[in-house]
Amino acid sequence: MKHKSNKIVNFMFMLAMSVLLLQMFTPTAQAVTQVSTLDVLKSALSNGGDIQLTADIINNGNDPLTISKNTSLDLNGFGILMTGNKEVIKIDKNQTLTLLDSNPNTTHYITLNEQGRGISVSTTQTGNAIEVKGGYITGGIEPASHHGGGIIVYTQSTLKMRGGSIIGNTANYGGGVYVAWRFEMSGGSITGNTVISDDGHGGGVCFNNIGSLKISGSPNITGNFNVGGVQQRITFI
Repeated sequence: MKHKSNKIVNFMFMLAMSVLLLQMFTPTAQAVTQVSTLDVLKSALSNGGDIQLTADIINNGNDPLTISKNTSLDLNGFGILMTGNKEVIKIDKNQTLTLLDSNPNTTHYITLNEQGRGISVSTTQTGNAIEVKGGYITGGIEPASHHGGGIIVYTQSTLKMRGGSIIGNTANYGGGVYVAWRFEMSGGSITGNTVISDDGHGGGVCFNNIGSLKISGSPNITGNFNVGGVQQRITFI
């Protein structure tokens, strides 16, 4: 009888341990942080994780939104407007931003109404990655001496474009995108971007050939121009 009781106790112990181990190693769904104001968005970006807009966000200052930890930003049919002359979003060292849009049936954008750019990786930051899966990046106007109206990616950083659109941006080098390291594009569109000076390069993409470029799938890189009206899709410098 005692031997039988020990078996029951052992069985119950092993069952409890199995449940505990299952709980420890089963991945839990990460909560999505929904934001509708600039202050809440800034706080959410400092914590990283999955963030979803529930309203349009307007940043009237000159301080860009900073990605301090790995972040997935779902525009959800809404947009971010920067009215100053800096980039809308800046990514800290060794962090990743994934941009997507779960509600493609309404207007969705990251845009500016003065000088500035959409998303930037500073020359002092390395090991960053930007992955664009959805949404629009538009309205970036970089001065004649600057690079990357829509997105700029400097040394040791990567841009992956799987979807979305980079449209209607201007700069001297890379009206849509300037890449100095690694660019992978398998979807999405880079269109309607412009180089704003006669000596500029790459209405669509200006690629510094110290890095690597990989184009696959069926991406759209068309309708990008320099000031003389000559179409420029990808320019290597």
